[in-house]
Amino acid sequence: MKKITIEPFKLIGISIRTTNENGLAITDISDLWRRFIKENILEAIPNKIKKFIDNSKSNGMEIN
Repeated sequence: MKKITIEPFKLIGISIRTTNENGLAITDISDLWRRFIKENILEAIPNKIKKFIDNSKSNGMEIN
C-alpha cells in the first residue's frame, strides 16, 4: 500500500461513535446512513461541491 499526503480539507455532516465489538459498527453505520437519507441531510449541507456521494467502488451514489 502506498502512503500519500493530501492537503487538509473540511467535512460537514452527521457523526457517530461505535465499536466493532459484537458487530455493533455494522448496525450503527447502517442506521446512520438510513438517518442521513431519511432526514435528507445532504440537502441541509451548505455550499456543496457535488449533489452525490462519491464511492469509488460503486462509481457514486446519486442522492435525489
